[in-house]
Amino acid sequence: MKPSKYNHLVRRRGRLPVLYNCRSRGLCELDAARGAIYNGLQIPITRNLMNPKDPVMERFLDELRGRRMLVEEACDESAELQLERDLHRHDRSRLDLALQLTTRCQAGCADCPCNEPRADLSDAARRRVLGLIAGRTPSLKRLRLTLWGGDPFLAWPAWRALEREIAALSRQHGFDWSCRVIAGALPREFDHGRLAGIERLLLNDPSFAGTAAAPVTFLTGFQRVAGRHGRFAAGTSLRFIPDRPSAALCRNVNGLCQTVPDYTDEELDIVRRLMMEGVAVANLPAPRRTACRAVDPQSFIVDAAGRVHKCWNDVGKQETDCAAALDDPFSPQLFRWMSWDPMRHPHCRTCNILPWCQGGCIAKPDNEDCGHWRFALRELLKLAVMDQEKRGE
Repeated sequence: MKPSKYNHLVRRRGRLPVLYNCRSRGLCELDAARGAIYNGLQIPITRNLMNPKDPVMERFLDELRGRRMLVEEACDESAELQLERDLHRHDRSRLDLALQLTTRCQAGCADCPCNEPRADLSDAARRRVLGLIAGRTPSLKRLRLTLWGGDPFLAWPAWRALEREIAALSRQHGFDWSCRVIAGALPREFDHGRLAGIERLLLNDPSFAGTAAAPVTFLTGFQRVAGRHGRFAAGTSLRFIPDRPSAALCRNVNGLCQTVPDYTDEELDIVRRLMMEGVAVANLPAPRRTACRAVDPQSFIVDAAGRVHKCWNDVGKQETDCAAALDDPFSPQLFRWMSWDPMRHPHCRTCNILPWCQGGCIAKPDNEDCGHWRFALRELLKLAVMDQEKRGE
């Protein structure tokens, strides 16, 4: 057995250092004796001379094995990751659809790309969604829907009509399905009973006023929470986003796909303080199977007009509509995403945080994400350990 290449030694002021594995999320405190043993395990010549039957060492090795922090000598962890990715990406028993329910919104954001034209889910989009779902049966087992806009609550009747048709398909073909909603504040006059069946709300609500009808994650920028020290209830869930619209996307959705924690030192302090208060930060580093939904062959974005896209940055562009090319992975609209390979850069093959990064966003310049990860890696590891300990895992 040898130490996993994804193990990281995290030193903490006034506390024992810990060993953290960014692939398995294994966590193990190291006292002086364990630290000495682990140092010996990292060198093949001393590893072979150690006595695994020593009681202290045997207990420590069993703990490391149980947390997947020790692997077989012949194990190629990069190859294992690649196989896991391939099996996940090409698993046609699952389908993930992000559906733009409407472009209407009452927030009145400056530079909002949804100001014109205002439209709800078209009949073409409804047929497209039902066709994507029906086309996966009978192999489909798990369907995940994400409603976005505009403000989806303004077009809720359109969703309830579509929901009935999806429920009928679910009963007919026996697949499970779930739905989450990305929106601004929940309208005061909205009947919370109509949220039945919604898995989670992602609300860009400046008041941070949630609802008990469904679990809530609040979308926010750092400026909005900087002055709210001690004012969040324990268990509140936050996800940090740029909180501004892009050329094609509402501010509730823009940047939501970003997986690299591009934090300044001040922002890291804010995240650390929130976690100490018991707030759950949703976009902390975590192992993932793909870099983003764009490179997942089972994931699509459907806009209100019925166009189908892979990447959030392409929403609204006629030239990236892949609705007519879904069965042709070599089409210009799909090949870029289908041919994604996180090992395309030599340094990714030996990277010790590849389970977090998965090669980064391919819509960005090469190595841009890598620089963000490496800039704050030590602090990000501390946050990951803190999050693990807070959750008692």
